[in-house]
Amino acid sequence: MIGRQFGKWTVIKATSYRNRFGYGPYWVCRCECGVERNVLQRYILANKSGCGKCGRVGNGIRKQYAREYRAWKDMRTRCNNPNFIGHAMYGGRGIQVDEIWNNFETFIADMGECPKGY
Repeated sequence: MIGRQFGKWTVIKATSYRNRFGYGPYWVCRCECGVERNVLQRYILANKSGCGKCGRVGNGIRKQYAREYRAWKDMRTRCNNPNFIGHAMYGGRGIQVDEIWNNFETFIADMGECPKGY
């Protein structure tokens, strides 16, 4: 893992750090903006860990759009994943997501930010 890059993170070294629940392994990683921190290995591999300083969350999405990203992801799951508990009410009834919305940037350009309070 050392030296490999995952999104904005570059793995620097292993660490014996464990969080309060005992989860591990963790790696010391450096973001492109220079921030170093311990990151759980499964988050690195899934590209789900973000740097608070440069305003990025998992998958390179800006924190500004974190709420919209979750809504986009959930929408796609409801419609596309037959194993999802709510699939019968969406994808199971034939509701589909247009292919152009498979890209988050296109979705956010079309929909914009979520209004306050919603």
